[in-house]
Amino acid sequence: MKKFLLLCLCSVIFLPSFAQKIETKFVPMTVKNTLLVKVNDTVNPLWEKGKGFYTATLVKGELKGAIHIKETGEWIETIWTIPFSAVPNKIKDHILKTFPDYKVLSTTIQYRSDGNYYIFEIKKKKDIQTLYYNLLNEFIKAEPKTVPPK
Repeated sequence: MKKFLLLCLCSVIFLPSFAQKIETKFVPMTVKNTLLVKVNDTVNPLWEKGKGFYTATLVKGELKGAIHIKETGEWIETIWTIPFSAVPNKIKDHILKTFPDYKVLSTTIQYRSDGNYYIFEIKKKKDIQTLYYNLLNEFIKAEPKTVPPK
């Protein structure tokens, strides 16, 4: 019984913070217009509403992405998942040389208000790093990711 009550309490506290899927007709026109300006060749995005912003999930050929737009229509960022094989050789060579024995977990290209980046999540045993490169193929930084103990 205690576990059930705890589960109910957690549901009440945490569920409102998750994004809700919504139909396109409920997305404000200012948000839809921003999508068309930023990504004009994507058909039928799936929409979610978060706290203060909307997310459109995109498919463009084999690429999958998302665009985040504030309720006011202000663009936040666009993120595309790309295959590691599509990354410029200079970046691939740097990763393989500087982080040997690491496995690439994810590769994205992100267009953000603070700049545009290739972002990689890599892992070696329990060490997870996030790597940032600009679109000029220059290494920017590596950030360790803290994994909570089990």
